[in-house]
Amino acid sequence: MFSESKKHKYNSPYAGLCLLRSILEVRIARILDSLCAVGAYKIWSYEAEQIKFKGVKGGKRIYIPDFRVVDKSSRTFYIEGKGYLKPNDKKKMEAIKNQGYDIYLLMANDVSQWEKSLSLSRI
Repeated sequence: MFSESKKHKYNSPYAGLCLLRSILEVRIARILDSLCAVGAYKIWSYEAEQIKFKGVKGGKRIYIPDFRVVDKSSRTFYIEGKGYLKPNDKKKMEAIKNQGYDIYLLMANDVSQWEKSLSLSRI
């Protein structure tokens, strides 16, 4: 578990005060705020939901997506930000998708492209 001191405080007009685990998550939060500001999304939240899924070895597991987002048509989807993929990350995300959840993986390069397209300075 991460200690409180290693978290990054981020105050969003759409999600409130969030304690994010990485600079990459701060960058994604800024992107989500920008997209909310132009009306593409209504609201987002950080680590707001637990999703139960069947693990690789058959056991029950719990997955907490980084971001839960509600778009302007009230559709909910999830975003997971990753600097790199661990061996089981892809399998875990596939298991979640197979349960009908709409989840997207944003790698660091994807985040950089979004920042450029939204004219956000990188932190």
